Amino acid sequence: MEVSEVLPLSELGIFTSFTRMTLTLKISFKYFCSLSAVSSDMFMQVGTSVQLNPVYPGQDFEVFLWLFHNNTIGKYYKDISKLKLYSPYEGRVEFNEEAHSLILKNLQRNDTGFYEAKTIGETNKVVAKYRLTVLDPVETPVLTTTPHMQSSEACNMTLICRGHDYSVISSCYNEICDEMELTLPGSVTLTLTVSGRVVNCNLSNPVGWKATDIEITPLTQHCTSHGKVHHPGSSNSAHLGPFKGSMLVIILSVLCITK
Repeated sequence: MEVSEVLPLSELGIFTSFTRMTLTLKISFKYFCSLSAVSSDMFMQVGTSVQLNPVYPGQDFEVFLWLFHNNTIGKYYKDISKLKLYSPYEGRVEFNEEAHSLILKNLQRNDTGFYEAKTIGETNKVVAKYRLTVLDPVETPVLTTTPHMQSSEACNMTLICRGHDYSVISSCYNEICDEMELTLPGSVTLTLTVSGRVVNCNLSNPVGWKATDIEITPLTQHCTSHGKVHHPGSSNSAHLGPFKGSMLVIILSVLCITK
């Protein structure tokens, strides 16, 4: 005869509490994952495609909707496996009947906005939310340097990094340059950095970046390469040389005539 082991009431209470706590954690984790899955920010570049994925909606629905600012992109009727697309999305979207995901092609700036997926049935559910931002690719920034010779031993330089009609200006003095950063509208960042003798001008946004580099020689050499250093007296003597020679010829000629 088999004898079943019976747990004491105190241990049974602990087991019941543990079971409830485990169930609560599972439900809370599932709820947290659902919240994370249905809310997302996305950044895409003009001309590319994006895929929007919903949380698995189950099978208890009749119609699946994708919306853009509450305007219907497409309706999928599950019972007859038919998709109806609305203008202007015909030819621009692909719908996956199994995953219920949506691919939107050839993105343009006016595709920026809020996207939502819903199921309609006995109960209506929101199964996806996206905030999509479509951005232009950044342009290649322009980097210029302007040397300023102060003396034979001191040289300053102005660095100008330009992009998207904005610019950051930095100064270098005795081999030390200031690094600059500017945040522009549209999540665009313009930065100017210096590493050793390399100056970097970088323009970026959430979908890409472009940069321009310039390698600079030591500042005193860079100044002299753009214009000779002025040494007082040296240039004057160079200009007076021919004049002195002419005067000598005239004096000798006069002496010869008088004799």
